[in-house]
Parts: sequence; C-alpha cells; structure tokens
Amino acid sequence: MGKNSLRDNNRLRVRSGEVEHNNLFVSFFYELMRDHLTPGAVEKLVRSVLDGGKDVTYTNGWLASYSIDIVERLWPASEQPNFAKLITALSDQGCIPVPAIADVMGTSVERVERILSVARLFAQAGAE
Repeated sequence: MGKNSLRDNNRLRVRSGEVEHNNLFVSFFYELMRDHLTPGAVEKLVRSVLDGGKDVTYTNGWLASYSIDIVERLWPASEQPNFAKLITALSDQGCIPVPAIADVMGTSVERVERILSVARLFAQAGAE
C-alpha cells in the first residue's frame, strides 16, 4: 500500500465517521462486507433469516456444524445474554406485555407464560 493509499484511507475514515467498536461480530461483518459481499447481499441474508424464523432445515450437516463452530468462537456461550432472564425481567417490570412477547416469538400467550414460569423457577434456584 502506497503513501497516498494510507492517506486516502485516513481521509475516508474521518469523512465517514471515526467508529470505534470492540465486537467480534462487528469485525466479522465489516470485513465480510468490505472485502467479500456487498452490504445489500448481507442485508438480504439477514432479512431472510429474520423472516424465516428458527425453522431451518440444514441439508448439509458439515456446513451446519461449521456454522455452529464459527458462532461459538465469535460469541462464546459464557458471553451470550440469558434471554430467558432478560425477557422475564422485562415482563415482570411491565416493560413488555406477555402478548407482545408471544407475538414476537410467534407462539401462544400460554406457552410464553409457561416459559416465564420455568425461567422464574431457574432464577429463584440460582439465587438460593
């Protein structure tokens, strides 16, 4: 890389906003979009995953296993948020009504109530 390229990169960084972020997923997607896929292609994939929900058929077990490995290396289980605890706390504080949780999860209010009950039991057991 020549002297002009480095100067141009620095100017671009200043013009586009000097972003500082320390997250492996952000770094992964930044490099993926900078060097390999267009942001539009990545957005299309994100929307496809979000629209499709969790019901995915993995036809290639090796590829699915590798995908799991990548996620586990980028986001270790110990650093993942406890979504059940978070949703329970937000529900208990009245921040998110149970019907809204059910709607987002695509399930019944009764199922959400059961999930919240189990999460509360685990939270109580962990607090003791």
